[in-house]
Formats: sequence, structure tokens, C-alpha cells
Amino acid sequence: MDFENKAIVVSGSSSGIGRGVANLLIENNAFVIGMDINDATINHPKYKHYILDVRDEQKVISAVSDIETVMEKRYLQTVDLKYQNNI
Repeated sequence: MDFENKAIVVSGSSSGIGRGVANLLIENNAFVIGMDINDATINHPKYKHYILDVRDEQKVISAVSDIETVMEKRYLQTVDLKYQNNI
């Protein structure tokens, strides 16, 4: 699979399955936007991490605003997929 020029949000990306999914997507050329209540455990140019609890609406709104700016800088148009691993 090739996810070149695709932006994918992965929640629960700091450990376990979420981290594995994020790494797999990065290996396949995706730009991954990770969200977790814990610090980032992935350090890669195609990875942006947000520390937040997805149940906190205001923090999610703030992150989405920042994500839009980050994506514009990378010439990405939309979030192509969201993998929700935190439920």
C-alpha cells in the first residue's frame, strides 16, 4: 500500500496497536497525525503528535485548528482517514 499525500489521524498513537498502526502508515508514506493522552513515542518527519484527551471538546477543536495549518504547510487538502484506537 502507498499512502503518499494522504493524511491520517490515529488516536491512541503512543502505545500498543495505535502506535503500531501509526508506524505502519508512516512506513507506507502517510503523514500521520497522532493523538494520545501521553507523550509522543514516535519521532518522524511525517508524524505530528497532539497530547490530548479526545473527550475534551475544546482541546480537540484547538488541535483541529492547528492540524489545518500543519496540513496547509504540507500541501495536504483533507484528512483521508481516521483510525480511532482509544475506545
